[in-house]
Amino acid sequence: MLPKQSKKVQEEEEDAVYEVEEIVGHRRSAKNQSMVEYLIKWKDYAPEYNTWEKERNVYSKGLISNYWSTQPYTLTAFKKKLHETDSTIPKKRPAAPPATKVDRKKVAQEIRSSQISTAPPSGLVWSDVEAIVNVFHSEPATFFAEVKWKNGQRNTYIPTRIIKKYCPQQLIAFYESQIEFYLPP
Repeated sequence: MLPKQSKKVQEEEEDAVYEVEEIVGHRRSAKNQSMVEYLIKWKDYAPEYNTWEKERNVYSKGLISNYWSTQPYTLTAFKKKLHETDSTIPKKRPAAPPATKVDRKKVAQEIRSSQISTAPPSGLVWSDVEAIVNVFHSEPATFFAEVKWKNGQRNTYIPTRIIKKYCPQQLIAFYESQIEFYLPP
């Protein structure tokens, strides 16, 4: 009898309809740029349970209308990307700095002429690592770290598997410096 009850409970949970308290954000679908997804705040649930739902899964058109009435542009403008060209509408988050143009050939030549090793340069020890400047992918399964040394010698390139073993804190500091967090739109 117990297995039947748990099956019944499962069916009820699968068929449950949760009540939307509020729409708190929107974005374009990653798979289909013309489709809108909404960040849903569920009634009686904490914000960490908010989920992204496709527009067709939000059954209350009144909630969608109310949400768009609070936005600086319309749903139609968002779908047609007209809001992106309107300079009178303030941006919700600062734009990323313009990317600097990198001469890939020059960088590749510099790396080839650099010292690639699995040990510190002569006269130095692992504790002499000042910082990890860059990490890049070279071969199918190999990542290299550009290591800056305290004595100001030329940077060297060392596989990250070696850096993880001898200088994990510097590698973590590099990765942490590369992380950018944005609030959902």
